[in-house]
Amino acid sequence: MVRSTNLPGSGALAQAVVNFWRTLPSSSYPQSQALASVEVLASDPAGAVMIVGDSGGAVGVDRPNYSTVRAALLNWAHRVKKEGGVGFLHWIGHGAEQLKGGNIVNLSCDGPRDDGLGQSGLDWTLTLHVINWITAGQPVYCFIDACRSPKRDDLLDEGIGAPNLATPENAYVFYSSARGQEAFWVVTPKQAAITAGCREHALGTRAFMEALKGFGPRTDDPKATAAPIVAAELVQAAHALVTRWARHQQISPGPSCPEGPPGYKTRPILLTREPKSTVDVHAKGVPSPTSCDALCDTPPPVGSETASPIFEFRLARKPHNFRFNGLGWDPEKLLFHPHMELYN
Repeated sequence: MVRSTNLPGSGALAQAVVNFWRTLPSSSYPQSQALASVEVLASDPAGAVMIVGDSGGAVGVDRPNYSTVRAALLNWAHRVKKEGGVGFLHWIGHGAEQLKGGNIVNLSCDGPRDDGLGQSGLDWTLTLHVINWITAGQPVYCFIDACRSPKRDDLLDEGIGAPNLATPENAYVFYSSARGQEAFWVVTPKQAAITAGCREHALGTRAFMEALKGFGPRTDDPKATAAPIVAAELVQAAHALVTRWARHQQISPGPSCPEGPPGYKTRPILLTREPKSTVDVHAKGVPSPTSCDALCDTPPPVGSETASPIFEFRLARKPHNFRFNGLGWDPEKLLFHPHMELYN
């Protein structure tokens, strides 16, 4: 993408994504798997992007022009299949969508088209067909944090190879925006959003990573067998986190909340020893509540992250009681999803 419109701080964001995967404990991965590798392409208006990895030294990464993107995606897909692993893709940047003729999603690459007459772009719809074909049978998750506003005419739309359109869907694709909508990262967070933990740009990617942290056994019992991960739960969790951000921005997210795979397909994503639920408590029937506490089986009470409705908590998955304005505790409610909305 042109330098002037690059995502500010994208180098730091790329490092944050790398750190997220590098610092997960081994128990976070299902089926005794471990992190194999992380590859990064990044373009920052401040200049070259340096990424710190396991070796401790900073390594410069390539800019995501069409050629480097195509090579990286093909290498990644083939490695997932060859090594029998799980593939994760984070794409953060500009995008658009051709709403007529098949809802073709286009993602902007860095730099001009080959003919120099516009910006290069990746036809994600065709690319996804190739990824599905190469990785068939392996779990693959693609998190696309880009606008899907009406398609621009200056994008050169190319896939990464010749797709077999008859290939069954294999990869799970999560979008940070809905059809025809802008991604949330284009708006700078207000202080209220920052106070609530919704910081900086790329809110879709940050919500996806936060949602990934919440998976694991449905209770906090370390002996509990991990339940299958429902893909729709990740959509729900990311949706809720971005909705929270929008609420603190005093805007209505409307139809532009994250979009994910339909249905209730199950595959292991991540397992955590002490999964947390992001809980929004809606006060109804309580006269002018100004505070809310949560109490589980081990006091002291946990205070809300917000001082007024809607009250926000991050709590372990177990039974909790809630009370308003220091009054009596409501009957306990069991939390067992990555995100829940509760009404008193």
